[in-house]
Amino acid sequence: MSKKTILITGSTSGLGKALTERLATRENLHLLLHGRNLMLLEELATAVSSTPNNTTADIVSADLSDLDQVHELAHKVTGNCDQLHVLINNAAAGPGAKGAPRERNVQGIELRLAVNYLAPFLLNRLLTPLLRSTPGARIVNIASAGQQPLDFANLELERDYEGWRAYMQSKTALLMDTIDLAKELEEEVTVNANHPGTFMDTGMVRTAGAAPRTPLSQGVEATLFLAEDDSVAQTTGCYFNQKEPARAIDQVYDPTARQQLHSWAHQRLGGLLQKEPV
Repeated sequence: MSKKTILITGSTSGLGKALTERLATRENLHLLLHGRNLMLLEELATAVSSTPNNTTADIVSADLSDLDQVHELAHKVTGNCDQLHVLINNAAAGPGAKGAPRERNVQGIELRLAVNYLAPFLLNRLLTPLLRSTPGARIVNIASAGQQPLDFANLELERDYEGWRAYMQSKTALLMDTIDLAKELEEEVTVNANHPGTFMDTGMVRTAGAAPRTPLSQGVEATLFLAEDDSVAQTTGCYFNQKEPARAIDQVYDPTARQQLHSWAHQRLGGLLQKEPV
């Protein structure tokens, strides 16, 4: 029996690690574990592969704040497997500590918009041929109930920067692209987003100074619901609050705003979209 392949970005901490540990208890899976810290990745992959249930793990390291490394990540994935059943875009840059200054990635883009929106935007599209070749493939984008309308006159927050605002608008952008990508893939691959839980017990939440409210196990269940439940096998282009269909802020459903954001993404990503992984 061929193994079901699942790629989890940001697998070495928080929700990504909890998902990995849960999936390690399943039978006959091939987990692709992404992270930045090679030592943590190797430790996690060894723990997964040592389980007696024929579930194995490989590692794919990359810093998703560097969009060139996102392209290289897609290259590593396509070289590692000939099918990809589930892609879970979990890695994210949180709001940071209160009062932290605005940051930019190596391409000069506001950091949270680069990691939380542009990185999955690029990765999803570079892996589209692999996903399309896999019957029943699914993409799950980890979004947030915390959403902020995009101000296209100040999209990268060069003025009035605040960490929570940057984080929330990046998650709004991810929700907007969930709808667009679902239309692009025309039900060949389902694309959905979820809010896995309010202030889950993660390092990101603690760094931001928020008190954890939701256990990671609840976020795991919500994410795996979209990744594998038969009831949503044909559902695409939707936003869920945990396991329940939900409505995002109005801007997410505005086709003009989505087109404006899509054009900005293409401009920022330049030739990386045309340069397919081989």
